[in-house]
Amino acid sequence: MYLSLLLSLIIRYGNFSFFQNKVFSNHVIFFSFIQLLWLVFLFFLDFYEIPPIKNLLDYFARLIVFVLLCFASGSIYFYLLPSAAISPKTILFFDVVIVAMLLTGSRILVSYFVRRAGFAERVILIGSTRELDIIGPDVLTANGYQIAGVYPTNHVWNPTFSKEKVLEMEPDLVVLGNDLYSNKDLADGIFSHLPLGLNYMNFTDFYEDLYRKFPIEFVNEMWLLRRLGQRIDISEYTKRMFDLVFSALGLLITILMFPFIALAIKLSSRGPIFYKQERVGAEGKLFRLYKFRTMRIDAEANGAQWAEKHDPRITTFGRFLRYTHIDESPQCFNILKGDISFVGPRPERPEFVKLLEKEVPFYDVRYFIRPGLTGWAQVNYDYGSSIDDAKEKLQYDLYYISHRSISLDIAILVNTIRQMF
Repeated sequence: MYLSLLLSLIIRYGNFSFFQNKVFSNHVIFFSFIQLLWLVFLFFLDFYEIPPIKNLLDYFARLIVFVLLCFASGSIYFYLLPSAAISPKTILFFDVVIVAMLLTGSRILVSYFVRRAGFAERVILIGSTRELDIIGPDVLTANGYQIAGVYPTNHVWNPTFSKEKVLEMEPDLVVLGNDLYSNKDLADGIFSHLPLGLNYMNFTDFYEDLYRKFPIEFVNEMWLLRRLGQRIDISEYTKRMFDLVFSALGLLITILMFPFIALAIKLSSRGPIFYKQERVGAEGKLFRLYKFRTMRIDAEANGAQWAEKHDPRITTFGRFLRYTHIDESPQCFNILKGDISFVGPRPERPEFVKLLEKEVPFYDVRYFIRPGLTGWAQVNYDYGSSIDDAKEKLQYDLYYISHRSISLDIAILVNTIRQMF
């Protein structure tokens, strides 16, 4: 962005005379503030994804939105500056255009270079066919890996596999499947056929780092006990203080909005303003969750059912409340009470929990910590309306429980705001 500003000044003045007075320093100072906002726009519009450009049409659609936001925010910003300050209308135009060009050019270059073999980390995958099948080549490439070799074990070690062959592949990492830990013959084969001194990682840890979720099909109770040990430290108390302060602030804002929301709910459909529902919280205890009502009063006349992304039971104003997530604001009361936190696994209804505990392995591990208004599963996965969806979301929840920290909570909250934007 500073390079764009420099090039804009050169185009505007036609030479480097702006270095001889305060023109350059004034522009750097005043543009720095608005450029910080532009960086926020880039984050909200997902310009920091990996790889930087996945789909050209989608990229340029987001680029147009970014350029329009930059022009709008820059025009307002420089209009509101004191009259003695700079008023760079032409320079703002050049700057935004050049920023967009350099942004696109840099991301094209990065997308090109990260896919080249010399920049990738070479990995050898050794494991069962079932394990190897769930590791997508596109995900490996996007995360900077290049497959140097794939060797399915299927409970039998390949005797032609040798240390020399492994060294010829020049791997940076060797990933070992779970079969190697339960089969003595395979373990002996590994030890005698793989050279020492290389970086080795088990399959579950590699999958977790790659996808940021737990592979529940490939873990057992002992592995979970080791990874999900209780940690009571200062971050837990910091998190509760954060919940108390911001839930109180959220409740205050909700109270101020309440008359307008209540009137709109009443005008759009018959029924109560609030929707109260039992949910399962920490340690499996039941609590009552509060939301603004977004569905018709007969929405569950035939019994409890999962909400869908484009659910026909949602009212017209309810669709707006869900789209903006304003329907969730009464849950600040639940956060203040301690029923839930801002960040954690989404609390599920007891009617569904009984079914999910039977169908999804380790589902009850979610009760280990307090549930949340938003969470790692919510920012990484869409609406869940089936057992398969619940299984997928559980893998993200287990990852969060294992890696929970203040920094991860902040990342989840920021990504939640980005998705709302």
